[in-house]
Amino acid sequence: MTELRFLAERNRLVADGELSAKRHPYVRLHMVHGHHKLAAYDGSSRLLAEAKFLRELKAHGRQEMDEFLTHHKVDLGVQSSFDYQVLVEHLTQHHDAPPALDVVRHVGRRKPPVG
Repeated sequence: MTELRFLAERNRLVADGELSAKRHPYVRLHMVHGHHKLAAYDGSSRLLAEAKFLRELKAHGRQEMDEFLTHHKVDLGVQSSFDYQVLVEHLTQHHDAPPALDVVRHVGRRKPPVG
């Protein structure tokens, strides 16, 4: 969370012209999050190291990545696919809860500064 706050502040300084955009490129972030599928597993699953279970997790991850690319491929190298400032605010207020999907998939993205 500290790193997300740092990046949000750094990007703000670049956007406001307080940091040189040439020396400090705007940082774009993307998140692939399997929270809705992982919620089906109980906490003890973190200790499982069976091949079948690991293949299942890998398949979930690939499916999540395919879905992410379907929706956000055009964002790569252009803009963040989620507003990480909103995520930081959410996690700061609800530090025990996982991020809600509406926060993770927040569509109110910021455009990077030109230059």
